Amino acid sequence: MRLSPTVAEKRNVPRWRKALETILRQNSDLRVIEDPEKREYYRQDLNVDLPPAIRNLLLKTLPDLILQPTTEAHLSEILAIARQHKIPLTVRGAGTWGYGGAVPTRGGILIDLGLMDRIEINSQALHVTVGPGARFLDISRELDRHGLALLSTTSGKGGTFVGWMATGGMGFGTYHHGPVKNQLIS
Repeated sequence: MRLSPTVAEKRNVPRWRKALETILRQNSDLRVIEDPEKREYYRQDLNVDLPPAIRNLLLKTLPDLILQPTTEAHLSEILAIARQHKIPLTVRGAGTWGYGGAVPTRGGILIDLGLMDRIEINSQALHVTVGPGARFLDISRELDRHGLALLSTTSGKGGTFVGWMATGGMGFGTYHHGPVKNQLIS
């Protein structure tokens, strides 16, 4: 797959885009969003939408590229390229926190984890394995089918597990069971 250069890159396509093209050729299930209108959606989270004059003056909130990995191997490859080429990275679950944590500040690559949404329940061991993009509504529904529930949960059912962890993992049940990080196996 060939990436379209942005206006600023038309004269000098950076090496990192060429490295990403190699990964994309090898991984047809790694999704890419380049369309400017679609990228516009990712320049804010649930509540943070600065006035354009301030946003454009202070920050580069529009990501240059959005990648939607489906495997941990994809993540490893993306992170290796970002580290090697010093590309700004922003990681996003569902963007529901509302305080700007999933909003780019220097452009670069935004990693949307929404496609990494697997949910596996071991009702015998009383544990659930979730992908970072698994949403709470889906996790709750799957657990409910097994007569189970999380010890602690968030009020935002549209959010992802990884987003909740990134913002501290506090919620209903935390006072009794402790923070969710104390309930994790790994």
